[in-house]
Amino acid sequence: MEDIADLDIAGVAKAISSKSLSPIDLTERMLERISLVDPYLKSYVELLPEQARRAAREADAEIRSGRYRGPLHGVPISIKALYDLKGVTSASGSKVREDYVPAADPTVIQKLREAGAVILGTTTTYEFAFGFDAPPTRNAWNIDHIPSGSSGGAAVAVAAGLCFAGIGSDSGGSYERRQPQMGSRA
Repeated sequence: MEDIADLDIAGVAKAISSKSLSPIDLTERMLERISLVDPYLKSYVELLPEQARRAAREADAEIRSGRYRGPLHGVPISIKALYDLKGVTSASGSKVREDYVPAADPTVIQKLREAGAVILGTTTTYEFAFGFDAPPTRNAWNIDHIPSGSSGGAAVAVAAGLCFAGIGSDSGGSYERRQPQMGSRA
């Protein structure tokens, strides 16, 4: 199989649904790639390897038993650190919330979990998505630059092939998606 970083989300979903790619293997390969690449890019605030592995095992078992939930089932994604995740420190890029651990997921996270998405971790953001001090995330194509925007961590994680979708937020027209272009990813 080609390098997983070169696959788009549609290709990954198709490979998972056809059982030619296991969510377990895919998640392990993504976690390995993150460990090699993200120390330079700093797109992730917190990795959730054990949660991701558990979700991948559950997805794999369901898919193999014929209970495929749809195109996000078993697909590794990232979540902008602005969103609460049940049981995970959710600081929203701020020292004010550095010890905040929510007791419940918001609706968007509930829906992603219901769809069977594998959450790899949370991505960097400006403080409450409106801060002025840039987070440490580096541009995926030139680490001398920053990606800018409060969803920059999500954008970098997607562009660098460290997840197949990054949930960001839209305060002023920004969004992230993986869209391969002739000979490169952007």
